[in-house]
Amino acid sequence: NRYGFQANAAAKIQFKIVPIPAPGQASDIRVAPNLTGMQLAAAEQLGNQLDISLEVVDQQGDPIANPAANAKISAQQPEAGEIMLAGAVIQLEL
Repeated sequence: NRYGFQANAAAKIQFKIVPIPAPGQASDIRVAPNLTGMQLAAAEQLGNQLDISLEVVDQQGDPIANPAANAKISAQQPEAGEIMLAGAVIQLEL
């Protein structure tokens, strides 16, 4: 440098890594799967694997008693990717 200044610097950093336990319900947290476009039978299998209940409703939100297993899902609530707890219900529209 043109002024002839010199500087030497050093730093010492110390830290400790401490494990933090997961929240009590961490094992119950699920991400809503994307069921739109799937057949109802395949969606029910996935719901069983994730411990998520499925409810088939019409466009007004009224439950459908005996939906066809090969019917395609056109919409779902909650949306795919939303966080939910195990045992929660996803409403499916055919």
